[in-house]
Amino acid sequence: MFLQAKKSLKDFIRAEGMEDEPIKKLICEGIPFLEINKKAVETGVDMIIMGNRGNSGDMQTIFFGSTTERVLRFMSRPILCVPIEEDRK
Repeated sequence: MFLQAKKSLKDFIRAEGMEDEPIKKLICEGIPFLEINKKAVETGVDMIIMGNRGNSGDMQTIFFGSTTERVLRFMSRPILCVPIEEDRK
């Protein structure tokens, strides 16, 4: 699973044309919102950028997904939540 995640991230970066950008890539194992918060503090990031929701739950009634909501609740750094593609149409 770790190798597949690494390949998916590499493919995404290539597809978005960001191969030459100074991007630090991290793939972690654990509870998502805890790992996001932990790594943000450890690496001293200025901002967290994430999608506003994932693929679980009733997407017609949820504004933020559970992971995004927990990151927003427990993180003291700025967070930019990007809407999923279908919400931008």
